[in-house]
Amino acid sequence: MKLSLLVLDIVEPPIEVFNAYDGSVIGSVTNVCASQVPQLLEAGRSGARACASLARHRRAHILEQAAINIERDADVFARLIVDEAGKTLKQAEKEVKRCVNTLKLSAEEARRNAGEVVLFDAYEDTESRQGWFSREPLGLIVAITPYNDPLNLVAHKLGPAIAGGNAVILKPSEPACRDLHQ
Repeated sequence: MKLSLLVLDIVEPPIEVFNAYDGSVIGSVTNVCASQVPQLLEAGRSGARACASLARHRRAHILEQAAINIERDADVFARLIVDEAGKTLKQAEKEVKRCVNTLKLSAEEARRNAGEVVLFDAYEDTESRQGWFSREPLGLIVAITPYNDPLNLVAHKLGPAIAGGNAVILKPSEPACRDLHQ
């Protein structure tokens, strides 16, 4: 199964992304208009069904591959963060490392966090009883991220959502969102 971005018929002009230091245009990102929200939600619900059917090891693999790809291109991501968010290169490099770590931790949780058996022996006459719970996907997650940590905060939204078998519609902050499309 290959996960992909939804392609919409865009009617709005793209959002220009500006360099935080000199104000020059350094790129653009898709601008989805309000009339396209129903289409996004329908695609998200379809994606939620596909994501819920992914085995935990597949979810972990997706997250591990994302971490590998970001780590491989760490210098590109760091440079984008510098240009867009105005962080120092050292701060941006740390953010990229935190993002990679967040995705790796999410992959580990995808493998092991399936549920638990709960012993009910804390009260008299329940010593021989037990219960269990399993973690099930919620479905469609809509995530909105701020500008201050444009890559790592996205990883904090996407990592656990994917680990849990959920589909995600991500609305990044306009001031610093080009690196997310990278």
